[in-house]
Amino acid sequence: MTRMNLARSRRHARRAACVLDELVESQVELLPRLPEHRRAVAAEYLAELAMLADAYRYYGQRWIDREELERRGHSAIDRLDTLQTMQERQREYTDLD
Repeated sequence: MTRMNLARSRRHARRAACVLDELVESQVELLPRLPEHRRAVAAEYLAELAMLADAYRYYGQRWIDREELERRGHSAIDRLDTLQTMQERQREYTDLD
């Protein structure tokens, strides 16, 4: 990757971190309004997004390399998929009641 592309990539990463931070911040305010059984899962989603924002920020600040950013991104996606699956199973269980 050329030096200019690397600088652009890091700049985009910092912007992505800001977007994720804004998303998390706006959604955190809604947590108290959710039913208790959904609040925990929603909080975990937001925590995962906040950690992903940190990863983008760290890459933008050159604290981690691209491979580590990709590893953390894949890990976040896997965790979000797991949370979604858990939520779907819980929804199926409660629908049976």
